[in-house]
Amino acid sequence: MTKDSGIVASQQGDLDCLCGAYSLVNMMSYLFDGRIKRRPLMRTLLKEFSYEWSLDEWLTLGLDGHQMDYLIENVITTGYYAKHFPLIITHPFRQRKILTHRTIFREMEQFLGHQDNHFSRLILIGTQYHWSLVKSMDEQYLYFHDSGGQPRLRKSRYSLKPGHGHQLFTHCIYFIEREF
Repeated sequence: MTKDSGIVASQQGDLDCLCGAYSLVNMMSYLFDGRIKRRPLMRTLLKEFSYEWSLDEWLTLGLDGHQMDYLIENVITTGYYAKHFPLIITHPFRQRKILTHRTIFREMEQFLGHQDNHFSRLILIGTQYHWSLVKSMDEQYLYFHDSGGQPRLRKSRYSLKPGHGHQLFTHCIYFIEREF
């Protein structure tokens, strides 16, 4: 046996599907300048999820859009977190039928680029692979504040069609604002 076989050790988070929870924790931490206690929020998310579904399901399959809605509604926008860390969360593409990825990206870029010193903004997106927080965009890239360590990804990697890279789900795009 050789001393260095070239096998890389798995990192915490590589083998679970908790990117949705990490996205919510990172979202709160980012928007509230690190004032969120991350572990208690993570425990609250896991506990709330377990009231409706099996944690084994989350660890092996991840969160779908309905489950993300449930966590946002029952943890982030009600109770303790809503009182102490209020956010405005909208779903701009949910009820709209005819959309292209270019239209979505243009509106996302307008939302993030809006020059208003009274708000801090992020966009939470869900694809078939991952939940991510988009903090900024330019002509070619989306820039992330992401648990997966991915700093950016080309816009061309996204599509509304299945089988074409990262599929955008219009019901899994959340515009998030914190008012100062």
